[in-house]
Amino acid sequence: MFEYYISSMKQIQSILSSLLNGNNDCVDLIMRKTKMIEQNEALFYHVKNGIQGGILHSYTMYALNSNGEIHYDLKGNLPKPDHYINKVTIYDRINSIPWDKEIFNGFFDTVVLNKIENVWNHYSNDQLKKDIRFCTKVLVGCLGLQGFVIVREISGPKMYFREATIKEKTRAINEIFRKYGIIYLDLIRIEYEMNDILHSVILTEDGELESIMGGSG
Repeated sequence: MFEYYISSMKQIQSILSSLLNGNNDCVDLIMRKTKMIEQNEALFYHVKNGIQGGILHSYTMYALNSNGEIHYDLKGNLPKPDHYINKVTIYDRINSIPWDKEIFNGFFDTVVLNKIENVWNHYSNDQLKKDIRFCTKVLVGCLGLQGFVIVREISGPKMYFREATIKEKTRAINEIFRKYGIIYLDLIRIEYEMNDILHSVILTEDGELESIMGGSG
């Protein structure tokens, strides 16, 4: 794909050189502008998608008139300033920026990474169950916890416990997820991380759920 892109750009450069009678300065200018437009188009696309998907958060800018001078004030979730003369959203800023110009850091000061956990704090259980990122975070978090899933084994008169293998952990965690849901799984994960319980899940030698938080599986 990258080689095809390079080949296409060389063809365009060759055609432009022919049309402009070998004026390399004009050809270079057009090629730089074309590359800049492509970069900015990709950037704006990902910024818009990030904001709409809740991954990015944008500040609203308010234009203020102070003694005849225009100043800008960034506001997140704070109240809007008094006596502002104009409100500029992130979409207004994107639409006002020439796509063939370099974007300076001032633009990125109005866009910040929005921690997904902050959004989840305001979600209902029904919303969390449908959020693939939340479910993935809980499942992977449980999988990485040492001692979260152990296996009870019997050797003669002795009984001992061992750390479950990745395969055993994956099967057990997925089964709890299917039977009891992601909210319950997240609850026992939090209980275990807070050291309120010694082990969350105990499996039999055959890999079956024997106990969850001291109760039956």
